[in-house]
Amino acid sequence: METHAEERQAARDEINRLRRRAAQQDAIDAMQRLFEGGDTLAAWDAYRRCRADDIPLPAWVFAYLDDVAREFGRLYTQVQARHPVLPVAKAVAAALRMDTPRGVPTVFARYAQANDWEGLAIAEKVAAYLRLNDKKAIDNVVADLAEEERLQLALGLTEKLRATPSKSTVERMWKRHRASLQI
Repeated sequence: METHAEERQAARDEINRLRRRAAQQDAIDAMQRLFEGGDTLAAWDAYRRCRADDIPLPAWVFAYLDDVAREFGRLYTQVQARHPVLPVAKAVAAALRMDTPRGVPTVFARYAQANDWEGLAIAEKVAAYLRLNDKKAIDNVVADLAEEERLQLALGLTEKLRATPSKSTVERMWKRHRASLQI
C-alpha cells in the first residue's frame, strides 16, 4: 500500500510527465508554424524530437518527407535516363526545399535564430492576446508567466520561485519571433 508521500510523489511525477508532453507538443506546433513559413529544417527537427521522445510523427512531417522522396525519385529517374543532374548539391538542396538565392541566409542560419523554443512560446502567448485585440498583450504575458511560477510553487512542482521574464524580455522575444507567428 502506498503512503501519502508516495502518492503525492506519483501525482507530481504524472503532472511533470503531462507538462513535458504539453511542452513537447507546443514545440512541435511551433516547428510546424516555422515550416509553413518556409523553414524546412523545422520538419527535420520535429522528426528528430518525435523519434527521440517516442511521439507519433505529425502528418505535416510525413507529407514533407513524401515530397522529398518524390523529388529524389525524380532526380534518380533523370540520372537513369542519362540526363546529368548538375550541380548535384543545388539539385539536392532544391529537393529538400533548402535552396536559397545568393545573398539570402541559408535555411540553417534562419532556423538557428528561430530555434529558441522558450522565446517562441513566449511570443506565441503574446500573439494569442493580440488575436483578441488586447492592447496590453505584453503586460498580460508577463503577469501570466509570473502566475504560472506561483502556481507551480503552490502545487509543489518547484522548490522556489524562478525569476520570470521581464517586460523588456517578453518584448524582445515578441520582436524576434513575430514574423513566424500568425495574428
